[in-house]
This record gives sequence, C-alpha cells and structure tokens, in this order.
Amino acid sequence: MSHKKNHVLPLVIITFCVWTLVNLTAHVQDYYSILSIVIGLTSVALYYKNHSVYDKLMYIWIYMQVPNIVYSDFPVMASFPLSFGLGITLGLKNNQSLELYFNALPIGLYYMLKYFNVDKPLNHSVILRRLKTDTFPKIQFPVNGTIENISGRKKFVAIYTICLENEIIIGEKSYKHILLEPKNDTLIKPGEKHQIMGLRLCNEPNLLFDDKQNPFINWVTIECL
Repeated sequence: MSHKKNHVLPLVIITFCVWTLVNLTAHVQDYYSILSIVIGLTSVALYYKNHSVYDKLMYIWIYMQVPNIVYSDFPVMASFPLSFGLGITLGLKNNQSLELYFNALPIGLYYMLKYFNVDKPLNHSVILRRLKTDTFPKIQFPVNGTIENISGRKKFVAIYTICLENEIIIGEKSYKHILLEPKNDTLIKPGEKHQIMGLRLCNEPNLLFDDKQNPFINWVTIECL
C-alpha cells in the first residue's frame, strides 16, 4: 500500500532556496547561503527518493535559517530571505559593525516538519513485544504487523493503525487491527528498536481515532523495520 506524499514543505524549501539563490547575486562569496541551498535542495531530492535521512537534512536546513549574522553589510550567517525576531548591532573599530539577529520565522518550519513527518513510517513493518511481563496474558509475543495509516493525532503525535498478521486476543475479543500511540516522540521511527507505544483497541479501522472509541490498554515496545 502506498501513500500520497505531502508537497507543502518541499515546495516551501525549494521556494526559499531559489529566493536565497537570487539574493546571492549581491554576495557571490556568501558560502553559508550556498551551503544552505545545497542542503535544502538535497533534502527535497532525498524526500522524493524515499531516502531515510531526508528529514535530518531538512532539520539541519531549518536550523541554519535561525541565526542572522552580518559583519559590515556582509552576510556571515544569513541565508533566510525573511526575518522576524530579536537582534542587536555592535559598533566596532574603523566604522565597522556586527549585527547579531535571532530569526524566529524558521521555528514555524520546524513545527511544520514535525507535523508532516509523521507519514514517514507508513507501510513499514513492526514487531510488538511486551513492556512488562504481567501484561497481555492471552497474546503470544512477538506480534508482527504493518503500519497501515494515521488514524488521528494528539497535537503533533500521530496515532497509527496497525494491521496485524494474525489476530490477537485482548479481554474476550479478537482484534486484527490495533492503534499505536508513541510515548516519547511524535512518530514511530523506522530502524529503531525498543520504542515505547501505547496500545489502543481498534474495532473499526476505517474510523478516525477517538479517545473513547479507542481506549488505551497498556504499554508495549516495538521495533520498526
């Protein structure tokens, strides 16, 4: 099963990289901006190639947009074409100046990435195991399944629908689908072991997450392959 990619953040990154590139005509030796453009466009290319490190490069690109340092009209670290934040200007010898500025606008891009990046583990396989030995006495662990879709959200945290290879028994009922809610992060991380998840019941996998309809049962650990 495939899922549709979200194009919002990649288009934002491309737009600001092109904007920065146009501004480079006034400062062709602005190596910080050049590096920022390379990282930003590389992250977008890796995103569409489904490479696992795309989000790491996107976070690096976003972090690079926060500092804004200008020495006597030369941008030392100033690649983001828009700015809103706090800064100071220091007067130096020989009529030189140093501007130090904290740009708050990229913070919005940081949370945009966190919001959209929860799609990353879709279609990955997971292996569920007990977190505590006295839980889920009727389930023979480990349990294998596939991350099918996002059932809902709690702020930035995604609630994932898991299609199990075999039905499991919880209480007096059998379940082919369950929901997993990450405990310590906003998403299930592919390639990582021992991720703690809240297991929730799922009677109707086609319905959106509801706290009453999908009650929390207990904690499990997963490995996302």
